[in-house]
Amino acid sequence: MPSGVRGNTAEINSDGSFCMMFPPLGCQSVQSGAGAATPYCFEGANTSRYEYSEIPIFSPPDSILSANYAEDLTKNYRQITGCMDDSKWGLNPTDVGGQIDSVGWPYTCLNAKKFISFLEPKTNIYCIRCCYGTNADIDCDTTHPIQGCSNAIPGDYRMKDNSTCKPPVITTYTGTSTAYIPYPVPTLKSPPESSSNSRVVLTGIAVSVSLIILVIGIVYGYQKWVNEEHTPVASPRLPSYHGKDTETVDGDEQLPEYRP
Repeated sequence: MPSGVRGNTAEINSDGSFCMMFPPLGCQSVQSGAGAATPYCFEGANTSRYEYSEIPIFSPPDSILSANYAEDLTKNYRQITGCMDDSKWGLNPTDVGGQIDSVGWPYTCLNAKKFISFLEPKTNIYCIRCCYGTNADIDCDTTHPIQGCSNAIPGDYRMKDNSTCKPPVITTYTGTSTAYIPYPVPTLKSPPESSSNSRVVLTGIAVSVSLIILVIGIVYGYQKWVNEEHTPVASPRLPSYHGKDTETVDGDEQLPEYRP
């Protein structure tokens, strides 16, 4: 079982003996956990160099699925490339990954001048290169943190059976899951469907209907008021007189006596 101890030093000896920096278990994002990385050593790597008083941290089994070793004696560097299982570390399977190196962090590679490494949960590949020669700044170029393994460290990214690295499995969890000790590995959960949007839409419709009814009432009331105020009043019917319109009484012209 691969194990890790407290420290800041990576190491490459062979495909069966190396240590590299990993973020804390369950960290989800590689980049956000880069500042708290811990060296995890696999197979027969020498861990006696570490001076620590804490119990070693045990990583999940099968977290590293393949390790392909390569070295360049002319350029004087060693590297490990291969496939991993992001779910064993509790990493987000949609995370494109991040760079962990010896620049900006207190991390080193044993006996090397510089090192660079990448973890890519989205493709389930990883890589590390330690540079020991005078061209360390070129062969371990840390100035392009988003270039990824394939560009920064060309190498063999295949499983032991020569198949490609398996893509992560994105699973929706509906219950609880057991966590690794001492660090729990959180599971990814899809948020439940929310009815808040429906409530907002229904509330908006109700408000709109209320406003329409209010406007109709105002218009109707105003029209009624206009009709009442401006409807012409019928002139009173004048009484009917029989005979002449006027008559002369004692020399004065008067209306005739009303006879219904």
